[in-house]
Parts: sequence; structure tokens; C-alpha cells
Amino acid sequence: MRFTYPRSFLSLLLIGFTIVAAPLVFALFANAVAFEKLAALSEQAVLGAVKVTQASRALTANIVSLERTARQYAVAGEAPFLEAYRANRAAFAATLRSIDDMALSEPQRAESGAIARLEEEIHGTLSSSPPSPDLSIRLAADFSRLSGRSQTLVALGDRVIDENIERLRAQAVKSRSNVFWLMVALIPTAILLIASFTFLIARPINQVSSGIRRLGHGEFARPIAIEGPGDMVRLGEQLDWLRRRLVTLEEQKTRFLQHISHELKTPLTALREGSDL
Repeated sequence: MRFTYPRSFLSLLLIGFTIVAAPLVFALFANAVAFEKLAALSEQAVLGAVKVTQASRALTANIVSLERTARQYAVAGEAPFLEAYRANRAAFAATLRSIDDMALSEPQRAESGAIARLEEEIHGTLSSSPPSPDLSIRLAADFSRLSGRSQTLVALGDRVIDENIERLRAQAVKSRSNVFWLMVALIPTAILLIASFTFLIARPINQVSSGIRRLGHGEFARPIAIEGPGDMVRLGEQLDWLRRRLVTLEEQKTRFLQHISHELKTPLTALREGSDL
């Protein structure tokens, strides 16, 4: 396949620089995409799991406050303790709703549902039973189970964080490997492109230099032809016109010398014959 040169030498340079720079730009773009993907995975996975764990720990604190006010009401039976219980229950419900709105794994969502059901049972027990020491003891056992559920939810969050960190580590290793092999493939590609365009750029320059050298040495028989961009081809045509002009001048000089020698030959012959006589 024959390569077609552009119209100007500047266009050839620009095309060469663009093609040589294209693999570098592609490598930078691929690296940016890989890092962006890694950052997005980190934000969606690890940060989301951390928020779930933080909310789970806050839920544990809500359960402690809820247990304290519930048992106080069960023992004393006073209205301020009941109001404090209701306020703590509202805070507990808000925290649990925020957890449910987050991206949870199936075990986490199941545990959250179990916590909500168990808290409803505790609330039903507190609402249907009069204050008494026995009620306080029952509530202590129920809240102990509720706290255990909450700790399980926290442990599940920690496990999800560990899994996401491991996934991030694997993704980072994969991205590093991809970048390495991309650079390994990029280096010979760039060298090959640079060598190719160096040849394409140097070829017409060498042809011009060779043509000028032949003109300087008086070698006019061989035509001058430049293969390259349009402006270099036109330069070759001008050099070939100069060659033809020099050939014409050389022929005129030769004819002039022939005429001079012919004109001088006749009187010189007469003078020689006269001197001989």
C-alpha cells in the first residue's frame, strides 16, 4: 500500500505528532478511567458500609437509652419517664429508618427487620403491662436480646467493610496490572510510530539534499524527483527546472565555444600557411 503525503510539510509534521501522541493520550485516558472507577467503587462500597456501621453503632446507643428509660418507667411508673421513653423510641425509629434507606446486604436487611420486630414486641409488652419490678426484669431480658441483635448488625457492617476493602485491593491490583501492560505495549508502539514518521519526514529532505548535491557536481543527466508533501514536490519541480536550465546553458556554452574555435581556426590557418611560406 502506497502512502499518500499531505499537501504541505507542516501538515505532515502535525499528523506525525498527532499520531505519535495518540497512544500517550489513550494511556492517560485509560489510567484516568481506571482511577475514576476505583474512586467510585471506594465511595459506593467502603464509604457506604462505613455509614451503615456508624448508624448501627448509633442504634446501639439508642437501645441503651431506650432500655434505661423503659426500665425506669417500669419501676417508677411516672409520666416523665414514659415521655423520655417515647422520645428515645422516636430517635431509635429514626435511626433504624435511616439504616433501612441505606444500601444493605441481605443479612443486614434481615437483621434490621428482626430488630424492628423485636422492638415492637418490647413496646407492646411495655404498653400492655402495668409498671412492676417483674416488668423491669422482663424488659432487661428483652433489651438484652435487642442489644445482641444490634451488635450482630454492627458485626455484619464490619464484615461488609472488610469484604469491600478486599474488593478494592483486588481492583487496585487489576488496575495496576492493566496500566503496566498498557505501558509495555505503548513503548514499542510509540517507537515504531516515531521511526516511521522520522523516515517519512527525512525522506523528502534527503532527496532535496541529494538533488542539490548532484547539481553542484554538474551531474545534470538524472532528473530530480521529490516524493513527499505538495510543497516539497513543487520544490523538486523547481530544482528539476533549474537542472534543465543548467543543461541548456551548458549546451549554449558548448556551441559558443565551437563557434569561437571555428572562427579562430580560419585566420590561424592562414597565418600558419603564411609563416610556412
